[in-house]
Amino acid sequence: MADRDGSGLVLLSFIVGGIVGGILGILFAPKAGKQTREDIAEATSEIKKEAEKFSKEAKERVDGFIKESKEVIAKLSPKEKAKA
Repeated sequence: MADRDGSGLVLLSFIVGGIVGGILGILFAPKAGKQTREDIAEATSEIKKEAEKFSKEAKERVDGFIKESKEVIAKLSPKEKAKA
Protein backbone atom coordinates (compact mmCIF):
# COMPACT_ATOMS: atom_id res chain seq x y z
CA MET A 1 0.00 0.00 0.00
CA ALA A 2 1.02 3.62 -0.27
CA ASP A 3 3.62 5.07 2.07
CA ARG A 4 1.53 6.86 4.69
CA ASP A 5 4.13 7.78 7.28
CA GLY A 6 5.85 10.44 5.19
CA SER A 7 9.21 8.66 5.01
CA GLY A 8 9.35 9.35 1.26
CA LEU A 9 9.08 13.06 1.94
CA VAL A 10 11.74 12.87 4.63
CA LEU A 11 14.07 11.02 2.27
CA LEU A 12 13.45 13.59 -0.46
CA SER A 13 14.19 16.37 2.03
CA PHE A 14 17.54 14.83 2.92
CA ILE A 15 18.43 14.33 -0.75
CA VAL A 16 17.51 17.90 -1.67
CA GLY A 17 19.31 19.25 1.40
CA GLY A 18 22.46 17.35 0.50
CA ILE A 19 22.35 18.57 -3.07
CA VAL A 20 21.75 22.19 -2.06
CA GLY A 21 24.59 21.95 0.46
CA GLY A 22 26.85 20.55 -2.22
CA ILE A 23 26.01 23.35 -4.62
CA LEU A 24 26.63 25.98 -1.96
CA GLY A 25 29.97 24.34 -1.20
CA ILE A 26 30.86 24.50 -4.88
CA LEU A 27 29.83 28.15 -5.16
CA PHE A 28 31.92 29.24 -2.19
CA ALA A 29 34.96 27.08 -2.93
CA PRO A 30 38.02 28.97 -4.19
CA LYS A 31 38.10 27.70 -7.80
CA ALA A 32 38.33 29.20 -11.23
CA GLY A 33 35.06 30.32 -12.84
CA LYS A 34 35.20 27.66 -15.53
CA GLN A 35 35.73 24.87 -12.99
CA THR A 36 32.90 26.21 -10.82
CA ARG A 37 30.54 26.30 -13.80
CA GLU A 38 31.46 22.71 -14.67
CA ASP A 39 30.85 21.64 -11.07
CA ILE A 40 27.47 23.38 -11.05
CA ALA A 41 26.51 21.73 -14.35
CA GLU A 42 27.42 18.34 -12.89
CA ALA A 43 25.46 19.01 -9.69
CA THR A 44 22.48 20.18 -11.73
CA SER A 45 22.60 16.97 -13.74
CA GLU A 46 22.55 14.95 -10.51
CA ILE A 47 19.57 16.96 -9.23
CA LYS A 48 17.72 16.25 -12.45
CA LYS A 49 18.43 12.51 -12.19
CA GLU A 50 17.27 12.38 -8.57
CA ALA A 51 14.11 14.38 -9.37
CA GLU A 52 13.28 12.05 -12.27
CA LYS A 53 13.84 9.03 -10.03
CA PHE A 54 11.65 10.45 -7.28
CA SER A 55 8.96 11.42 -9.81
CA LYS A 56 8.94 7.91 -11.29
CA GLU A 57 8.66 6.32 -7.84
CA ALA A 58 5.86 8.70 -6.85
CA LYS A 59 3.96 7.91 -10.06
CA GLU A 60 4.32 4.17 -9.44
CA ARG A 61 2.99 4.57 -5.90
CA VAL A 62 0.04 6.66 -7.04
CA ASP A 63 -0.74 4.16 -9.81
CA GLY A 64 -0.61 1.33 -7.27
CA PHE A 65 -2.90 3.22 -4.91
CA ILE A 66 -5.39 3.86 -7.73
CA LYS A 67 -5.32 0.19 -8.73
CA GLU A 68 -5.87 -0.95 -5.13
CA SER A 69 -8.70 1.58 -4.72
CA LYS A 70 -10.42 0.35 -7.88
CA GLU A 71 -10.15 -3.25 -6.65
CA VAL A 72 -11.72 -2.33 -3.31
CA ILE A 73 -14.51 -0.40 -5.01
CA ALA A 74 -15.17 -3.32 -7.37
CA LYS A 75 -15.69 -5.59 -4.34
CA LEU A 76 -18.25 -3.28 -2.74
CA SER A 77 -21.93 -4.20 -2.92
CA PRO A 78 -24.11 -1.99 -5.15
CA LYS A 79 -25.56 -0.33 -2.04
CA GLU A 80 -22.09 0.55 -0.74
CA LYS A 81 -20.98 1.78 -4.19
CA ALA A 82 -23.82 4.31 -4.18
CA LYS A 83 -22.54 5.71 -0.87
CA ALA A 84 -18.96 6.04 -2.21
